[in-house]
Amino acid sequence: RGRGMRCPVGCAAKPDARSRHVLKAVDVDGARILPNRSERNRTMVEEWAPDVVVFDRYYAEEAWSHDVRMAAPGAMRILDTQDIHGLRANRQRMVAEGYTDVEDVLRARPNAQDAIMQRELAAIMRSDLTVVVSKAEKRFLERSCNVPREKLITAPFFRAHDRLPPLENLPNYRERRHFVAIGNWDHAPNADAAAWLVGTLWRRVRAALPSAMADAELHLYGARARGKASWLDEPRDGVRFKGYMESLEQLKNYRVMLSPLRFGAGVKGKVLDAWAYGLPVVTTPIGAEGTCQDLDHAIADALERPVPTASPTSTSTTTIGSRTPRSNFDDNARTTKHFQNQIVPLDTAMLDLNIADAKTEGWGGLWKASCASELARDAAALYSNPSLWTTTVAQGRHILEEEFSPRASQVALDTVLDTAMVSLERRRRHDYLGQMLWGQQYRATEYFSRWIELKEAGNQPPV
Repeated sequence: RGRGMRCPVGCAAKPDARSRHVLKAVDVDGARILPNRSERNRTMVEEWAPDVVVFDRYYAEEAWSHDVRMAAPGAMRILDTQDIHGLRANRQRMVAEGYTDVEDVLRARPNAQDAIMQRELAAIMRSDLTVVVSKAEKRFLERSCNVPREKLITAPFFRAHDRLPPLENLPNYRERRHFVAIGNWDHAPNADAAAWLVGTLWRRVRAALPSAMADAELHLYGARARGKASWLDEPRDGVRFKGYMESLEQLKNYRVMLSPLRFGAGVKGKVLDAWAYGLPVVTTPIGAEGTCQDLDHAIADALERPVPTASPTSTSTTTIGSRTPRSNFDDNARTTKHFQNQIVPLDTAMLDLNIADAKTEGWGGLWKASCASELARDAAALYSNPSLWTTTVAQGRHILEEEFSPRASQVALDTVLDTAMVSLERRRRHDYLGQMLWGQQYRATEYFSRWIELKEAGNQPPV
């Protein structure tokens, strides 16, 4: 919008009252754009006549890039990764296979035979430009996956300065109570974190707190909980499920956010949301990824140094096929059934990662914990220490203002966009791999989409 462009949004999901409200609030037109409806989609794109089309994650590029390419061949196609899905899925497999230490999970790198990485890399190469949210992931794509540097741009989440409430206007340490955890419970990393938190960690956190703070509660918020709410709410144990958080401003009432992520990738939006309201965070190295330079450098370095695969720390075994996934929760089996992971593991390179020397000073909370006992220790320390709490609140706000404000990335993003748009045709002529993937024999997702379209229209495609 700052460049004088209008920005219609196409989405496959059926619009509801909440999505309409969000689009109206930012003065954006929305339309429903369905996969496997090429004629309708191309007509819509032609009416929009876009200069730039942004695909939200690789599977959106798979579903619609061929329609955009046909209807608006001169438009720049940009892929917004959000995070590297192949990296996240590989870490998820590690947890399912028994790696209980978060640092071990961080050492996992997907290999070239990983199906998700193949699809994601194909989408990146077909696109004119790809946006990644962290420097560590950009280095991974460049050096480990051989993606040309000119195809990538780092653009972390933006937080506008003038929209952040001044810290002095927010409740102080004494005026806040309780722990909070937020997340979309359909998202596997959040669902796993909630299960671990309710089933194992919370009991340890309460035990580690001073007796004068024994009344501390854990409040969980999130969308799409569906049947999970029944076990996320445990009043006798001080766990309350609050449902959807209508306004992030509610975060200002809490003393500490807990985000015990065991797998994931990219920058975690919940961490930035917490810092915006003066709320420090207790998390794992995976939760801090993308917001801590020392940690990001260590991860990026490790992703370039593969070593032989190590054995899982668990002695349990897994049968692939009629497989019963293992639980890593030590004392609450009923949480497991909600989040059983059915992903079959691939051979994974374990990397030489050492984050022991990474600096924790200057971060908006505590992030080095890799196991339940360390997370409980950090949560109790931050909750009960006013001096530590005040320091980390200020540090989180500093990172937010320096690294995640528009001025931190806008100039670089504008420069890359302007250069790429001016030289778009030249870039495409020299993009041999990207153009090869548009060759007929490599367009499997497009032709599968066409087959579905014909089938649903009542026409049987030729065999």
